[in-house]
Amino acid sequence: MNEKPSTWQTDEAVGAAKAVVRDGVAAVSDAAGEAAGTLRDAANSVKRSAAESSTWRSGAHLANQASQRVGDAADYVRETSSEDMWSDFVAVVKSRPVQSLAAAVVAGFLLGRAARRV
Repeated sequence: MNEKPSTWQTDEAVGAAKAVVRDGVAAVSDAAGEAAGTLRDAANSVKRSAAESSTWRSGAHLANQASQRVGDAADYVRETSSEDMWSDFVAVVKSRPVQSLAAAVVAGFLLGRAARRV
């Protein structure tokens, strides 16, 4: 009853697992591209709004800074592989564990509230 799988069954399972991983990586890359486009659009929108409302200089300056940072985030998402993003994430969590834990608690709280409203 405890038959050992044949080599071809093992190879087939490994091939199927690799295909799933490839599909997952492709999906993450597609999502990252869409997210980068959305971030770039948001940055441009903030920049336009800041230019239109130049009556409040300090606010326009802050909006331009925010636009630049969102644009930088869009570039990072577009130019960085998902594996490198994960490595960067792990490095940040290791270098700032208390801040990471606090951010996770806040994110969990906000997600919980959002889930209750849906």
